[in-house]
Parts: sequence; C-alpha cells; structure tokens
Amino acid sequence: MSKAHFHDEAAAFKKLEELLWPNGPVCPHCQGKERIYALEGVRSEPSKKNPEGVVRHGLKKCGRCRKQFTVRVGTVFGSSHVPLHKWFQAAHLLCASKKGISAHQLHRVLEISYEAAWFMGHRLREAMASKNFTPMGGHGNPVEIDETFIGKRDGAMTPKASSKSQANLWTTHNVLILQGYEYAIGDISGRKQITSKSYPALKSGTYPPLGAAGSASLMQPSFSASLKIRDTWAD
Repeated sequence: MSKAHFHDEAAAFKKLEELLWPNGPVCPHCQGKERIYALEGVRSEPSKKNPEGVVRHGLKKCGRCRKQFTVRVGTVFGSSHVPLHKWFQAAHLLCASKKGISAHQLHRVLEISYEAAWFMGHRLREAMASKNFTPMGGHGNPVEIDETFIGKRDGAMTPKASSKSQANLWTTHNVLILQGYEYAIGDISGRKQITSKSYPALKSGTYPPLGAAGSASLMQPSFSASLKIRDTWAD
C-alpha cells in the first residue's frame, strides 16, 4: 500500500478516474461526455471539525444537465463521507487478507469509526459478490451439497447430542445455510465454483432451490435438507 492513491486523496481520485473513465469523464446523471468542466478549489460547508471546509477533489460539472458530480457517484464509494483513499485501503485489506478482516480491525487500521468500518466492509463484500451464477453441475459434473443451521430460535432448547435429528434442527434454529461445490469430472479435488445461500426461518419440509443444473450428479450427506431439493434446485 505504498502507492500514492492509498494515502493521498487527489491521487485516489485520479486513479479512480483512470479506471472508470479511460476515454474521458462521463456524467453519471445524463451520460453526457461533452462540455464537462473541472471545478477547482471548491470546498464543502464549514463544520466544527473542519472550520474551513474540506476540498472537494475531482468535482466536475456537466454543461448538458448542469449538475455537479465526481467519479464516486454511482459507485460503491458513493454517498459516503469516508475519504476515497481509505476506501482503497479497505478494499486492498479485504482482498489481501487470507482469512478476511473484521470491522473492528478496519476500524483500528484505518482510524475511522466502527460504524463506518462495518458499513465499508459490507458494501465492499456485496460489490465483490457474483450476481450471475451459472447453474452448477452442467454436463453431468458432480455437485456436493452441505448444510448447517445457525441462530437458535427464541426460547428453543438446544437438543442433546443424541437427539440432534433433522426435525430438531429445523425447530430450534432460525437459518438454514446450503452450500454447493462443483467438481470437474474425474477431478474430485478441483472445485470450479462455490455458491451458498441462506434461508431464514424455513419450515420443516421446505426445500429451497440452490441453482444447479438438472443434469448435475448430486453428492449429499446421508440425512440432510438437501435430500429433497433435486426437484427445485435448478430454479
């Protein structure tokens, strides 16, 4: 994190503009590309923390719709008072940490409030999530499905180890987590795609879709909520 855009706000805006606007700035409000002007030296309104205001880096104005904007508008970094260079640091830490990084650790490292660190972590993880999973197990590839239950229901007694049947888990826990792994045929060690879904407060006997192809070969635990999802798993 020695590069300038991790520590300098002006450099951070310049870096993001290079990434998002390789052919010049584009107005996020009207998509206009002509008559866009840079506004230099503009400051935010004074506050107790910053009596002289804060310099608004990267501020531009569109001559077509007459609206002001920066490169942060419409991105994961938008609508936030956290400096852009600290967003870059947070994204780097999330990606570089082998075991992930907690909101408390972001709070300490970036020297921001815990609430801001929690917000940044959730927003960055959501932006990194894949939204277009193709059905797993196409061409007959095997798909392994595992499950777990988390979040005990209010007032529910935890079942004894000898009686932790599927029915007991359904009635004592709030959330079912199903996770699927796709393997290449003949290579059980090569996981190609991983997806997981959570299903809060499902009733016993309700088996949700996971997103696998109908031709997939299903691998599953001996007793599991996934035993009866084959009819719906391609939804």
